[in-house]
Amino acid sequence: MPGLAGIVRMSSRNVDINALLAKMSQQMKHEDWYSIDTLVDESIGMARIGLRIFNPEPLPMFNEDKSLCIMMDGEIYDYQGLRDDLISKGHKLVVDNDPEFVLHFYEEYGKDFVHQLNGSYVLAIWDNKKQELLIANDRYGLRPLYYARHNGYLLFASEMKAILRDDSFQPVVDDRAVSDFLLFRCILGPKTFLRGISLLPAASIMICSANQISLENYWDFSFRENKEHSEGYCVQQLSKLVQQAVGRRLKGNHRIGASLTGGFDTRMIVANMVQECSPVHTYTQGGADCKDAKFAPIAAKKLGTNHHFFEYEPNDFLSPAQQETHWLAEIIDPDSFGIINKLKEIKTFLNVELTGIGGGEIFRGNHLTKQMEASKNEGELFKAVYRYLSLDIPYELFDDHWYEEIQGVSRDYLKFLFRKYSDRPLLNKSDHFLIREILPSYVRSDFMIKNSQFEYRAPYFDYELVDFIQTVPVSFRKDSHIMIKVFLKLFPDLAKVSFEAAGCPVYINRFQAIMQKLKGKFGGIIRRLPAVHFRNYRLVDYSRWLRENAQVQEYVKGILLSKGARSRPYFKPEAIQRMLEDQFAGRKDNWKLVTRLIILELWHRIFLNDDNKG
Repeated sequence: MPGLAGIVRMSSRNVDINALLAKMSQQMKHEDWYSIDTLVDESIGMARIGLRIFNPEPLPMFNEDKSLCIMMDGEIYDYQGLRDDLISKGHKLVVDNDPEFVLHFYEEYGKDFVHQLNGSYVLAIWDNKKQELLIANDRYGLRPLYYARHNGYLLFASEMKAILRDDSFQPVVDDRAVSDFLLFRCILGPKTFLRGISLLPAASIMICSANQISLENYWDFSFRENKEHSEGYCVQQLSKLVQQAVGRRLKGNHRIGASLTGGFDTRMIVANMVQECSPVHTYTQGGADCKDAKFAPIAAKKLGTNHHFFEYEPNDFLSPAQQETHWLAEIIDPDSFGIINKLKEIKTFLNVELTGIGGGEIFRGNHLTKQMEASKNEGELFKAVYRYLSLDIPYELFDDHWYEEIQGVSRDYLKFLFRKYSDRPLLNKSDHFLIREILPSYVRSDFMIKNSQFEYRAPYFDYELVDFIQTVPVSFRKDSHIMIKVFLKLFPDLAKVSFEAAGCPVYINRFQAIMQKLKGKFGGIIRRLPAVHFRNYRLVDYSRWLRENAQVQEYVKGILLSKGARSRPYFKPEAIQRMLEDQFAGRKDNWKLVTRLIILELWHRIFLNDDNKG
């Protein structure tokens, strides 16, 4: 994917910076039209591999005396006042783009500059006088950066495989990360699948010099409920802040569109967009019978957007094994496979996408379960969080030795991370933990895939919006309560259009209310009847594909029962074969585990240069 890459010489002279930087850059250049900007001198090499959409001017940018320079991927929002203040203090902005502003802002305020940058970015500033590199990312780590200290130098890159272009770096799988992924569908903390390569945590400043590397966190969520804020006041303020967040992300002369699902998050964004710009292109992807496929076009018609639907078909599920899959550094969800083959077509009608990602977690508390709410102490809350995140994997699938070594490691680390948070009431603790430790993995997965073709903006991560949401009582946030109120205030007519989660509008009549209660009470029983077919809440019905589609079954067996998969240390091959037989016959349903195993095996093939596939 596009982004940054670089090498900083620390104690070693045994690295050809120019040659290695060229290999790293080419690794990340997946399309001929990507641009590559480079800086190379005796101590450092840096590159930006870009899409020529945000800040297309050549990099690096220098200050007046060329003592500082910057490489940056991403963008900053709404900084006109800060820019004018810099000019009043004597700074000269010639190109007048985001990287140039950030460089002079750093020159004026030092590393405290990050506190006032509202954006999505990762940047590297080289101080030639100090022979020191500063790397920083945004509050939420929206643009990933991997790094490794190796052989007396620092390697960093937005794509993990670029680091592996250093032939002296021997990839070794981190079993703890494998355990995390299988259990939680994400990797906890800064770990990656490879030992020695770490992910730069969100809201980080890293400083690298000849002697050391330091890493500090400059921001964190702080859920401090303001009990004096009435519901009406919260609705009023959030309405303004949502409009402002979307408006900030409409800047620039770009073809701006949006993904549109059947739910609140994207509908709120698109409804704000159509008030500011026209025409607006929207798109939905999923199986032909999923809920998004039903409800998103209804909303699009009401909003007046040019809407596109991309069907997620079995061939899309099969395709990652048949093509260059650089996305697999961050794919954690099989739903991501559905969009890969559609990206170039989407790019024909937009080059900047506004997305609703983060809205459900940050704004409306959709991960706050009834079990979490009922927890009376931290022990009960952790159990509820663990149940929410974890997959029940039959232990008999595991290789005995591997299981003995790894048993309990991921749970213990999850508990260690959970204990760091002390927010009150308890639901705020779980909210803080899940948003900070779990959500970023899902954001990166979506971002890294789409960013191979176009840019990406996430209004629900706007700094001012998030800062205010943290003051809203959790009793207002949970169950989408406050978001519904905001939606009704801003778009009362659109609220009459049914939503995917409920299958009905926000406000319903008495008959509709009775039918919803009956559906909730008896829906589970009815769904189990073999002759009844319901639209699936997920994008596709993987259970049905695995049970009925012979091509999918052969594909899965070809991946998970291959010679390469059988050589992995994690599972008993005969147990995997029995699990697949049960899955295909419909005797058991382990589709979540099956798809995670596929992703894990494909990752091994790509990142370990595994020729042992047959």
